[in-house]
Formats: sequence, structure tokens, C-alpha cells
Amino acid sequence: TEIYTLSLHDALPILVIGQYSNTIFLDPGHGGRDSGAFYYNVAEKDLNMQIYRKLRKKLEELGYTVLTSRDSDIDVDFKTERSRMVNKTNSDIFISIHFNATGNIHSKASGIQTYSYSDEPDYPSKINKYWHNHPDRMSESKRLAAAIHSSLLAETGAKDAGLLESSFAVLRETAKPAVLLELGYMDNFTENQRIRDDRYQDRLVAGIVKGIQRSEEHTSELQSLVIIS
Repeated sequence: TEIYTLSLHDALPILVIGQYSNTIFLDPGHGGRDSGAFYYNVAEKDLNMQIYRKLRKKLEELGYTVLTSRDSDIDVDFKTERSRMVNKTNSDIFISIHFNATGNIHSKASGIQTYSYSDEPDYPSKINKYWHNHPDRMSESKRLAAAIHSSLLAETGAKDAGLLESSFAVLRETAKPAVLLELGYMDNFTENQRIRDDRYQDRLVAGIVKGIQRSEEHTSELQSLVIIS
């Protein structure tokens, strides 16, 4: 097992590759005064919470410990507060749950996007200067994003809107492997009806869970190869 440590005065978390605490940190995006996108009488913050509750239940049934940035409709700052929360924990991974919108009520955009972190000089890290662009955190984030993205598409049949990278604050300031999910377009009327459907949400959750499991299995296999060699 590779363990990366810093001097004590840095007071930063330790990233362990291939060793898991079976703890997952879920971040239902927006909340409180921040509704996120709002189309066809549904707020993004509420859809995020619906997926979070279903996902948490499923993960706990599988034996995971689930931590969260919010468990109710409260304000949580997205710039650093959510990342400060997860950075204080022993979570293996961080998953931020969102739904998409183009801003055009006549939009036909559809599909699922999955993001991992891209280091962009114009957006320097505020609280995660060591880990934000550490190659091990970035590679684990990309592996997690790819696994979840492919599983989501397989489970839902949704359009592939992209396996992408960005310097979103929650991805930049989180010291754990981190992904942000955009699970469908709210301003596309047809997709809006789909993503608020209970059975379709169950398929989204199944895709996320299977992606997490695939990512863990793949990382463990790679670790075994390192040990054998």
C-alpha cells in the first residue's frame, strides 16, 4: 500500500492508495437559499437530495459508512466549506450530486456528464494547495469518474454528454479522490420528466453504486500487481 504523508505541521489528510475505510462522502449540491437550477416547478437542490437519500440508503445497505455535506435543506457554501467538511474525515472518495441546465427553456440538450479535476492556473487552490494537483489524487479521481460514468450510461441508457474535467471548487479544494455528477438536463422537458421519475432515479443510483464498486475493484487489482511485482 502506498501511503503519502506530510510533516505534522501541514495538518493535511493522508491519501492511501488501495486501502479503503469503506467511507463515502456524498455532497447533494446547492441547498437552502441556493436552489440551483429551477425548471418545470422542480428545484435542482430537491432532485439532488432525492438522489442523495436513495444513494445513501443503498450504500449503507452494502455496508458503507456515508457522510454528507447536508442532510436537509440548508445553506452550505460551495467554495470551500463542503471541501473542509470532507477533508476532516477518513472518507475514501467524494461525490458531488448535481443536475444540469443550459439556461435555455427550449433546450434539447440531454445526457449525463461526469467531472474530475483539471488544474487551471487561473483558479488556484485556497485550502488544498498540496493535494489539489497531486498525481495520485488526480489519477484516482479520473479512474473513479470513468467507472461511474460508464456504469451510469449502462444502467440508464442516457446519452453520453461527456467524461470531462473542470476546476470546480469542490473538486479543487477536496483532498480526496473526487467527482462531480451532472445527472441530466432540467431545462429539457422530456429529460426533466425522466429525472424526476422514481424508477429512473433508482437506475441512476444503481449506476453510481456499480461505478464505485468497479473503481474499488480496479484499484485493488492494480495494487495487487504492484505488490506481486
